[in-house]
Amino acid sequence: VSASGTTLSLVYSPNPYAAWIAATPWPAPAANTSSPVADPDGDGLPNLLEYALGLDPLVPQNDAASRPAASLVATRLALTFNRIADPALGYVVEA
Repeated sequence: VSASGTTLSLVYSPNPYAAWIAATPWPAPAANTSSPVADPDGDGLPNLLEYALGLDPLVPQNDAASRPAASLVATRLALTFNRIADPALGYVVEA
């Protein structure tokens, strides 16, 4: 875009979730398997949660270590999960 001799360049960069979706080798046909609420591997974790936990959306996460877990620590509820190092991703846990 140019106005009065000033040039503004816009560079489009997909958000991290969209880039993750684009980089995933979805099986054909991929109809609705790449939506944030889809669960193509049938493990009970939707794609958006698998992205936030750094998991593969096409590999079932059946082991307890890769899944979020709630436990009681003294008199407090503790939520344990793997967090990926992505500055564009914020985690908010509400109870």
